[in-house]
Amino acid sequence: MKTNGARFLESLGIAFELREYEVDPNDLTAITVAKKIGMPAEQVFKTLLTTTGAGTGAGDYVFAVVPGDAELDFKKLARAAGWRKAEMSPSRTCSRLPATSVEALRCSARRSLIPSSSMKP
Repeated sequence: MKTNGARFLESLGIAFELREYEVDPNDLTAITVAKKIGMPAEQVFKTLLTTTGAGTGAGDYVFAVVPGDAELDFKKLARAAGWRKAEMSPSRTCSRLPATSVEALRCSARRSLIPSSSMKP
């Protein structure tokens, strides 16, 4: 199945390879996915939707892109986003954001902009 991310890479002329695997809804960890597709976990990335945790309203979200074998440092993310605190956004939040679904939440699939952050763990 071709994703919006694959279409975007094609439009830029970037070579890539799609790898399909059986999804286990009870185990969606990046390490499990890496094993299933035969790649090192550090080359598989997690896209995590985070929020301020302060209840300040819509728009206070950041996607964090983290290597599969790393943990997100919420303090660093909060500083980078200019927040006092950062935490994971509940799954139900994803379905309320424009053009997202809990099952297929990907930065490249978004049709609206949410700031993203990538940093060393």
